[in-house]
Amino acid sequence: ALEALSKMASPEDAEIVPQLVAALGWDTPNARRSAAEGLGRIGPAARRALKALRRALKDPEEEVRLAAAAAVTLIEM
Repeated sequence: ALEALSKMASPEDAEIVPQLVAALGWDTPNARRSAAEGLGRIGPAARRALKALRRALKDPEEEVRLAAAAAVTLIEM
């Protein structure tokens, strides 16, 4: 469900930012990656997620770090 939600995320979906931020803390790397990707798709409207995404830049999984870095870039554009 999270993966589908994050794939459909768009700038109009700022209301799901808290759920995606929470998912950045889940145990599964795929969930954390999907959450970061969804936040990136939302873009500048997800600015309140930047702190959590910056923490995700230190995630033990490379795929999560890469997704978080891309999301930070998209949000700060």
